[in-house]
Amino acid sequence: MKIYFTKDKVVKRLARKRKRQVEAWGDEIYYNTALNVVARAFGHDDYPALYATFGMTDGSEPEITELARRRSRLGEFFGEF
Repeated sequence: MKIYFTKDKVVKRLARKRKRQVEAWGDEIYYNTALNVVARAFGHDDYPALYATFGMTDGSEPEITELARRRSRLGEFFGEF
């Protein structure tokens, strides 16, 4: 399963965190390697393959958020059940 993003902000932040964590263990890792590790974690072959998919999604809210919003409105309409 592949997970897609609208921007690279989240991926780059996770790669920086991964790099810091590996360095805290006493090992070295390049930032590019950390980007590839994060991309692989989301089902892509490498970071360039993930980068090529940025912006392919519509960026709308997840469906579960809309369902929660509807349930909230129903609760207000019918009273808490």
